[in-house]
Amino acid sequence: MQIKTTADQIADVIRNEIFSGKYLPGDKLKENEISSRHSVSRTPVREALRKLEAEGLAEFRPNKGVIVPLIGNHDIDEIYELRILIELYCVRKFIRIATEQHFEEMENIIDQMKNALSSNDIPTYFAMSLDFHAYYIRHCQNVRMYSFFNSIRNAMRVAQSILGKTGSFYAKSMDEHMEIMSLLKNRSPECEKVLRLHIEDACNQMREKIKKV
Repeated sequence: MQIKTTADQIADVIRNEIFSGKYLPGDKLKENEISSRHSVSRTPVREALRKLEAEGLAEFRPNKGVIVPLIGNHDIDEIYELRILIELYCVRKFIRIATEQHFEEMENIIDQMKNALSSNDIPTYFAMSLDFHAYYIRHCQNVRMYSFFNSIRNAMRVAQSILGKTGSFYAKSMDEHMEIMSLLKNRSPECEKVLRLHIEDACNQMREKIKKV
């Protein structure tokens, strides 16, 4: 097992803090504050921030320091368009080739989502939600499609973080995932329509949140 460097450990902490909403888009990631909090010099902190920059989770701005990348309506629109293109194609193909084992594994993800939501662990709920969507993409026999989905996954997590930790959105989201799961198991063509509406609703919720920021 590879031992993580101090920079890797700090990057893990900051990444989780971004995904949990402690740091929101536009917030500064201050080297001094982070190094003090972790009782380390600024060198591993700077390395950690460079690692996060490579993942699309940090942005270095001349004379302004490092911030969590801003998310605007254009970004949400791009995420929506990409998800629709990727996911509708993949779910259509997955329905034709899925096995009972696939469905059982997806239902296990659904159970983990329920558990996270019942304990109000929203970051884990979001992570498992993306795992649910990634599952049928990964198993639709298109490696490049799955790789591309993973390349925008961090952007989706940052966008989701602006939704906050309360509200009726999460219960509705859970219901929609369960409906999608049921339609998948029945190999229903209706699944594409419900999936499209699910993605559209999530993106609309993000647009509304951006207006209030």
